[in-house]
Amino acid sequence: LRLFRVLRQKFKQDMSQIPSLNLQLSKTNPVKFADQLRHACHTIGFFLLHHDIIPPTTCFRALDETRQFFSRPMHEKMMISYEN
Repeated sequence: LRLFRVLRQKFKQDMSQIPSLNLQLSKTNPVKFADQLRHACHTIGFFLLHHDIIPPTTCFRALDETRQFFSRPMHEKMMISYEN
């Protein structure tokens, strides 16, 4: 919730600038979901993820994985290809 407030302030009440990705699309059309995810990461640098039902354990795991990734040295992060 705190992050949402910070984002709202940064984008001056216009949340439409922040990409919103539907997790269900990753199941129904994974190519389109991957394209949207790539675009969000390359243009804005972050995104909002939504789904009708996302278990809290999934959210906590995603946050943990994100923290682990960003705590790695830059050379390790740069080894990940963003082309696919």
